[in-house]
Amino acid sequence: MVLFCLLAPHGLGLCAEALPALANVDLNQLTGEAWFRASLLGAPVGYVHTLASVDEADDGPILESIEEMTLRIDFGQGPFEVSSTTSTEYGADLKPRRIRSAQDEFGRVKTIEAEVREGQLHVQTTAADVRTEKTLPLGPHFGSELVLSLAAAQGLLPDVATYEFQAFVPELELLVDFEAECMGRETVQARDGEVEALKIVLRARSIGLEVQWWMDAGGEVVKQQMPSLMNLVIEKVTEEEALAVVAPFTIADHIPVAERMGSARALSYVRLKAGSPATPAAELIPQSHLQTVTPLGEREAEVTVVRETDQGLAGHTLPIAGPELAEFLAPNDIVQSDDPAIVAKAREIIGEETDAWRAAQKLVRWLYDKMRKLDHDPRPMTASECLKSMEGDCSEHATLLCALARAVGIPSRFVTGVVYLEDGYYYHAWNELYVGRWVACDPTWGEVTCNAGHLTLASGSLTSESFARTNLQAVRAMGVLALEVLEHRKGGD
Repeated sequence: MVLFCLLAPHGLGLCAEALPALANVDLNQLTGEAWFRASLLGAPVGYVHTLASVDEADDGPILESIEEMTLRIDFGQGPFEVSSTTSTEYGADLKPRRIRSAQDEFGRVKTIEAEVREGQLHVQTTAADVRTEKTLPLGPHFGSELVLSLAAAQGLLPDVATYEFQAFVPELELLVDFEAECMGRETVQARDGEVEALKIVLRARSIGLEVQWWMDAGGEVVKQQMPSLMNLVIEKVTEEEALAVVAPFTIADHIPVAERMGSARALSYVRLKAGSPATPAAELIPQSHLQTVTPLGEREAEVTVVRETDQGLAGHTLPIAGPELAEFLAPNDIVQSDDPAIVAKAREIIGEETDAWRAAQKLVRWLYDKMRKLDHDPRPMTASECLKSMEGDCSEHATLLCALARAVGIPSRFVTGVVYLEDGYYYHAWNELYVGRWVACDPTWGEVTCNAGHLTLASGSLTSESFARTNLQAVRAMGVLALEVLEHRKGGD
């Protein structure tokens, strides 16, 4: 669940040249300990703990900041825990030198070690006993948000200003560009009463993230909030309050609807009314070649979804290519379509087939037949891990299909959304494959063309950034999106 981990107060790099000059830099000013409580929709879900201390190194003092986070969540199948511990070392220039992060995402353990050397960030990741390495070039804005905190403490940070910065996000294993906008001072409720604080809006446009911060006169963040994500709040509290035992936060696994539509596989047309108490429904549900969204007032929208067809798909020869499709053909850290094992399996499945649509159908049917289905497995897995285990829920099916398709030259997208089943719309993942045009298919259900019960919330190429963006968009709808069936048709009705 990258989307939650991103919101913990990790070290961020701020462009120091854009900030007021500091009167002095004393690393001891930045030491201390703090506890934060994390809540979703007003219910405690876990905690964040930070601890900073100074040590001496051969080249001078080093500030070490340790940040721990634990979240307890129940997706309707029992409680799960997400936890991470990130240690960052800073030099006297307040720029990160070394970062080490250990993460447990629903039982999948991953460690990331990053070190700055000669203007580059060298990253080593170990997950499922597999070690990978990569080098990321640092931009001119890489540094530390500690400059921002010190500037605020010294009274040198304007109430209204905008800064750009670059951060290494361990959960994504990427450098991400951020924007911090100072929005003026507000009174916020803190543990010891009302506090006059500077409001800062933090945006990472590449992953669709926006978080509100409130920083007190001492440069400490007393509260963070993300209203569009189940009103996630991280606020400073006592250790006892942070560690208080709380029941796991339950996220409903489906959106109930009153009208029963029978077998989802037979649905050819569905018309829905969608509503949300916070974010307008039209912002939660995108337009696509299969669904049309029409706003109804401020918060509601009418949505029509039609069944995918196979008309006009034959006659496109493998491999399919084009500049606009490059992102959906490229291998990455999640979709290892260049893994020899994945390439060999994909070739074995399609045999001598050269027609893109017929090859795509073979891949979908093979996955449906061969992959053991789990009702719910929230652990994030890569395509290579999926091929080795050959079991998983809808996410694993869709991830592996992305890789198998790309391995034989079929562009692929990962889709998240909800799908109708008996009493409501359940959160689900499926695919779109490009075989002359984009075609929606569902390897978990064995549908080479998706029925009209599939409602898309987001899609992407499954790079680390697009995966985070897709997750964030889908989770924005969890707990807030309501659906009402207005009309439905089956078969050729």
